[in-house]
Order: sequence, then structure tokens, then C-alpha cells
Amino acid sequence: MSEGTDFKYFLRIFYSAAGIFACSAVYTVSVIMMDIMAKDRKEHEWLWAIPTIGALVMIVSVPVGLITDSIAGRWGVKRRQEELRARAEEAIVYRATAAVAQIPEEEPLLRRIEAIPAGTIALFDGESSTENSKEAHRATNFFNIFDKFHESYGEFVTTRSRGLGGGESPQRIRIAVLDTGIDFRHPGIMGAKEKGRVKKEWCHSWVNEATNIEDEDDGLHGTNCVYLLHKVAPEAEIYVGKVFASTSFRIDQSQNIPKAIEHAVKTWNVDIISMSFGLRPPTLQTGGSHREGIPLQSYRELIDNIEKTIVRASAESPRIMFAAASNNGKNERRAFPARFDHWVTCVHASDGNGNDGGINPAMEHGVNFMTLGMGIELMERQWVDVRKQIPMYRRVYKSGTSFATPIAAGIAATVLDLAVRVDPIKPQARNGLRRPEGMMKMFRLMSTPNQGSNYTFLVPWNHWRMHWQVDEIERRHVWDSINRLFGPYE
Repeated sequence: MSEGTDFKYFLRIFYSAAGIFACSAVYTVSVIMMDIMAKDRKEHEWLWAIPTIGALVMIVSVPVGLITDSIAGRWGVKRRQEELRARAEEAIVYRATAAVAQIPEEEPLLRRIEAIPAGTIALFDGESSTENSKEAHRATNFFNIFDKFHESYGEFVTTRSRGLGGGESPQRIRIAVLDTGIDFRHPGIMGAKEKGRVKKEWCHSWVNEATNIEDEDDGLHGTNCVYLLHKVAPEAEIYVGKVFASTSFRIDQSQNIPKAIEHAVKTWNVDIISMSFGLRPPTLQTGGSHREGIPLQSYRELIDNIEKTIVRASAESPRIMFAAASNNGKNERRAFPARFDHWVTCVHASDGNGNDGGINPAMEHGVNFMTLGMGIELMERQWVDVRKQIPMYRRVYKSGTSFATPIAAGIAATVLDLAVRVDPIKPQARNGLRRPEGMMKMFRLMSTPNQGSNYTFLVPWNHWRMHWQVDEIERRHVWDSINRLFGPYE
């Protein structure tokens, strides 16, 4: 029984008892007084007023008790409704988790593109879809085709072997994801961990303590990016850098980015870096003051620091970096670092059929690559208990260039993996593919123009066409065309 309900019944009992006591007292006094009056009516004539007063007390006490009871009842009902609502919400969490794979999405495609406050870091996952939407079905078909692509080259790659020191040869491709951290309880991450593709010792945080790698974002932005990366590049090793605690940060809190890039290069020695975020300059209010609290000069210094870190990372040893374009369509240009041409590859979002997702910024010079970023099945976290110790995971369908970015990075990782494990690929091509400009050549080979758009749809099967593995001429063409990208080949 709730607190409000207890109070309600207490008041009812109190007024019932008070009424009975009052009636009994009035009756007793009346009998005594009437007996006295009968003996000496003239002397005690004023006592005849007592029964009248007693009757008035009973008449008044009844409506007062009813009114007070009604007020208490309404309060109790309200508290009871709040209690039931809270229990219903908790029940929803349990049901959602128990049937995570069967939850229907009844809402139509929900567009939730919100203007990104200038002077912030944004993580571009601003749309939700439903399980039965066209985008969700196309995304599912995209991953089905991807699985078939992975199966198609299985017989042509060399098997990895372990040396005396325990290391594998050829070495696996290493990818760093710089985002909100990782939740190892995520069902997809658990599978990657079991295979040894992601480990806690490969994670580092620049938010509070270095070991605080837990994804604090219940939307699991960083975790979902790692999950997609493993889904597309199951052979790659994934390193996680936690640079944000949630999905939106002030620009002056972004000093973690260059630190994480430098760590990924010097400590982890990764081949690829995936960044599903973007920076925008601070906005001036009327009168010239900055809304977000940092001057434009400080923002420029921050951007300059990140650019220098990126250039140094690629100059010391070839690195391939990817960044999300943004989600606000033609209303805004590319965010940084996606617009840092030559050094960083900008990734736009398409549906599973290669159609423009409608959230991409205006195209800029050069090639505008896009890959799947719409209607992707992901997970979000909910909590059973108030202390947030028991998580539950619910299936959701989201869209954004944030999710296209790890998929593009995974495609690049798969290409690099094939380059070192397939004999027909020449050393010149293997080395060239590790450089940003070399991977861009390969991306063009795997892309097709979108009808009515200058975006190019990036998928491996634009080059490794269906059933290529069973045709000797097609097999030779697949490998030879890659070698020709990097010099004369006979």
C-alpha cells in the first residue's frame, strides 16, 4: 500500500472513531442532564440547550469528515496512480529486455534531426527508424550481402600462424575507435571479446581515470560504433579510446582528441582511426560575445592542434582516418575533422540500396563517399534498478553518418587484410593501400555513382561482384585491377 493510500485510510478511521465518540458523549451527557432537569426543571432549564448543541456537533462533523475524507482520497488516488505508473515503466523495461529481439516498433519513421549547437562536439546519430521501415529492411539486406562477400574470398586467403612469441602472422589490421567508450556487456561486443578482437587492455580513457572505459551514454554511441566495426571487419583488432562521456560536449572539452590520436599511433600502432564526431566553431551573440564560452581564437588553436597531430600521425607511418560528415543535410557544411581533406576521409550516409540518406551535408570538391548509415539495427541500454547496476539492452534502429563511419573504416580494414593475405596482390599495392591516397583509389574502385546525385556508393561488391570467385577470368581481373592502381602491371 502506498503512502498516500495509508494516510487516506488513517483519516477515515480517525473521523469514524471521533464521530462515534462524539455521539456517545453527547448521548451520555444528555441523559444525565435530562435526569437532572426532571428533578428541578426550573432551576436547570438552561441545560436543555445541551442536546441541541450535541445535535449540531453531529450534523457538522459528518460533512467535515466526508470533505476531509474526499481530499485525502483524491491525494491517495493521485499517489497511487504515480506508483502504478512507475511500476508500469519498470515492467516495460523488463518486457523490453526479455523480448529484445521481438519488440515491434509501431511508430512511423521518426525524424529527429536537431540543430547542433555551435561550439560543440556532436556525435551524429540524430535519426530513429522502425523495424518495419524500408530503411531497416535495406540495412538488413546490406549486411546479408556483406556476409556473403566475406564467404566469397575465404578460399583465397592464407591462414594465420602463431610464432614462438605468440604473435600472429600476418598481423591483424588494427583499428582505433575514438568515441564514448565501450560496454563489454553489449551482446555484440561479448562475441567480439570472445574471439579476441577487442580486449579491456586495448582500451584507454581520457575522461577522468584512464581505466574508466565504460560507455556512460545509454544510447551506447561508442559501443555501437565498435559493434558495427566488428560486424564489417570481423578479422580486425579493435582499440577503444574514450574521449567523451556523452553524445554532446562543449568545444573547450575536446582536448582529448589530439591526445587520443597520438596514443592510437604511438602506443597502439593502429592502421586505421575511426571518428564518429564533428566540431563546429562557436557562435557569436549580438554584441560579439561567444555563446559557448570560448573565443574563436581558442577554437582555431584547438583545430590547428588536432590538424598537426593528424599530419604527424600519417607522416611518421601511414594511417588512414575516417570521420562523420554531419546529419543536418544542406543546412550545414561538413564538420571537422571530416573536412580536413587528404588526411581524413569524410563519410556520408546512404540506405542499404545506395540511395542518399537525406541527412548529408552539401557535397564538396573531390569524391563524396557514402555507405550504409540509415535504419541500422543497434542496441540502447536501460536500467532495472535505480542504482544503475543491472543493465538491460533494447533493440533500436538508428541512422546517422556516425554509423556509416565505422562501416567505411571496416571496409578499408577488410581491404588491407586481403592485401596481406592474398598472394596475387603485389607488394607495391600492399604498401600503397596503407596510405590515405592509396585507399581513396581503392574506394573509387569499389564505388558507383548514385543516380541523380554526385555521391558515390561504397561497397566491396561493386568490385568483387557476385560469384566472382567461381570464374577464373573474373578472379584474375579482381586482383589485377587492384595492382594496376599502384603502377604498371602485366
